[in-house]
Amino acid sequence: MEDPSFIIRQMVITAAWPGATAEDMQEQVTDKLERRFQDTPGLKEITSETRAGQTIIYVDLRDDVDENLIRPTWRDVRNFGEDAKRELPEGVIGPFYNDRFDDVYGSIYAVTGEDYTDEELRAAAENVRRRIFSVPSVQKVELVGVQRERIYVEIARDRLASLGIPPTAITEALRTQDTVLPGGSIETVDGTVNLRVSGVFDSLDDIRALPIAADGRVFRLGDIADISRRPIDPADPRMQYNGAPAVGIAVSMEDGGNILALGEDLRKLTAQLRRTSRSAWSCTRYRTSPPSYSTPSTTLSRRWPSPSSSSSPSASSRSDCAPGSLSRAASRSFSQGTFVCMYALGIDLHRSPSAHSSSPSDCSSTTPSSPSR
Repeated sequence: MEDPSFIIRQMVITAAWPGATAEDMQEQVTDKLERRFQDTPGLKEITSETRAGQTIIYVDLRDDVDENLIRPTWRDVRNFGEDAKRELPEGVIGPFYNDRFDDVYGSIYAVTGEDYTDEELRAAAENVRRRIFSVPSVQKVELVGVQRERIYVEIARDRLASLGIPPTAITEALRTQDTVLPGGSIETVDGTVNLRVSGVFDSLDDIRALPIAADGRVFRLGDIADISRRPIDPADPRMQYNGAPAVGIAVSMEDGGNILALGEDLRKLTAQLRRTSRSAWSCTRYRTSPPSYSTPSTTLSRRWPSPSSSSSPSASSRSDCAPGSLSRAASRSFSQGTFVCMYALGIDLHRSPSAHSSSPSDCSSTTPSSPSR
C-alpha cells in the first residue's frame, strides 16, 4: 500500500448565522444541535466553540467503537443534524459536516495552461478528474486550488439616490427573476404538455438586460450598475506549479489496493490524455511514489543469500561459517514468520517515509503550441 490507513473518531460540524450574537448562537443554534447529537451511538463527548455568528461542534466517538461502524455512525450524525435544522432560526447557514480527515492522497497532479483563466483550468482539471475515476483502485479524487467565482453587481449609493431607486428594488428584482417556478401543464388528447417559465439568467448579458422599475420609470440594470464575474474576495487558497497558476488533482487509493498497479494505470491514463487532447493545458505529476518501490525490494532479496552457498567441503570452513549460516536462517525464518502474522492479523505492508519520492516529474507534456481551445 501507499500509506497506512488510519481512523479519526471525530466529526466537526459548523454553522453560521450572520448578525447573531454569541448568546443567540449558543441558545438558538449550538444547544439545539448538541441535544440532537447526544443520541449518537458510541458517543464519547461533545465539545463546542461558539462566537458571534458562528459555532463549531466536535463530536468524538469512544475508542471501542468498531472501525466498520464509524462511517454509518457519521451518517447518523448527519441525519440528526438535518432533523435539528428544521428547528433553527431563519437565516442560519448550515450545518456543514466534516469527517474525512483520514483520506491519504498518494498522487497529486498539477493542471497548468498558458493564458488559461481560473475557470478554464478548473474545467480542464474536472475533465481529468472524471477520467481518473475509471482507473481501478481509485477511491477518491479531489481538486486542489480551485478559485470560486461570483457575479458582482456594483452601483454607487449616490447614483441610486439620484435616480430614486432603493437598493432593495435591485435585490428583489434579481431574486424574483432568477427563481425557478413550476409552469404547470396542459392536458391534451395526445398527452400532457409541460410548461416552462423562461427568463432565468444564462449569462451576464441577461443580468444587464434586467429591467428595474422605479418612480414610473424603467432602467436596464446594466445602464446603472457595473456587473462582472470574478473570483471571490478573499480568494480561496491557490496552487502554483513552477511559478504558474495550477489546479491540483489529488488521488486517494482504496483500502487494500496495490500502489504499484495504481501508479502504472495512472501513468497510462495521463499518457493517453497527452495523445488525445487537443487543448493547450498540460497535466504534470507533482507528487507520487510508486517508481521508488521496485529497487528496494530487489535489493532486499539479494541481501539474503542461501545458507548452503556459504558451505564448503572443508570441515574447518563449515565450522567457521556455521554461526553465520544459522544467523541468516534464523533471520529469514523470523522475517517470514512476521509476514505470516501480519497477514493473519490483517496488517498491511506500508512504505517507509524514506521511500517517498517527492521530486516532480512530467507525466504529460504540453500539447502543440497552437491548438484550438
